Amino acid sequence: MSGSVLHPTSKEQQAVIVEIPQHVRDTATQLGAGVPYALKVLAGQLADDPDMGRPSGTPGILTVMVDGDLFEDCPDLAIGYIPGPDRIEIRYVNLAASSAELAADAQD
Repeated sequence: MSGSVLHPTSKEQQAVIVEIPQHVRDTATQLGAGVPYALKVLAGQLADDPDMGRPSGTPGILTVMVDGDLFEDCPDLAIGYIPGPDRIEIRYVNLAASSAELAADAQD
């Protein structure tokens, strides 16, 4: 009997675990009633596509921008996470600076 190694096909790939620490959950609740749901939806998307974010100013952390208009009672968000081969850890959820705020800051 020869030994064989099974390689998962794309349909059999192991699921990526997305961890949302309690402090991130607490912050999400404070930012708006719809933010925890938006965070949960994003966690599901990250499990399918862990590289969807863009590099942030912090090494190793990617950031995803969430359009708050897609969720009830949710502002625009910037969500940072650390991707790994089998695990993603969401590190922060912040209000995203809107283009109007950026323009006002530039004029000041």
